Amino acid sequence: MCRLPVGLVFGLLVCSVSGESRTWTTTDGRKAEGELFEVVGDEVGLVISGQEYRFPLSRFTPADRAFVRQWQTKPRCKLCSKPLGTRTMEAGGKTYHTSCFRCLVCKKVFKGGDKFRRDQWGMLAHVNHFPFVATCDSCGRMFVKREARREQILSDGRVACLDCLRNPILDEKTLAI
Repeated sequence: MCRLPVGLVFGLLVCSVSGESRTWTTTDGRKAEGELFEVVGDEVGLVISGQEYRFPLSRFTPADRAFVRQWQTKPRCKLCSKPLGTRTMEAGGKTYHTSCFRCLVCKKVFKGGDKFRRDQWGMLAHVNHFPFVATCDSCGRMFVKREARREQILSDGRVACLDCLRNPILDEKTLAI
């Protein structure tokens, strides 16, 4: 799922956000330094220069495809995508590092029985802290209201996360893709 289109890399649509960094090579020889954060079906999610991209795995060389297969064999934290160790928490069918499984607002690690909300990006907040959370009107990412910059509150009352604010789509043709 494309989070927010912002341009082209390797000749493909770029999506915005935020594994191991490595040089990725397409079958036609183009290269980019990036970090794998997700594999969904036959698509890979890479972070390149701070931006999130989605590409068909078939677009890459056999060596890169082998790296992806190896990467997939390790269980990963739903929030940070790094390999899981022995200290984990599970909630809603998702597994997290204990240190990643914390409230966006109070920064405290969730304990058994705590009620929380999660957005599609993996951000988590205690239910009783939700009044202190803003949700980006563009991508749905949660962020703490009191930590928002002035420019994140738009003149028409909408709010934008920092990723959407840094990478706005101003071209209607790009929006239609």
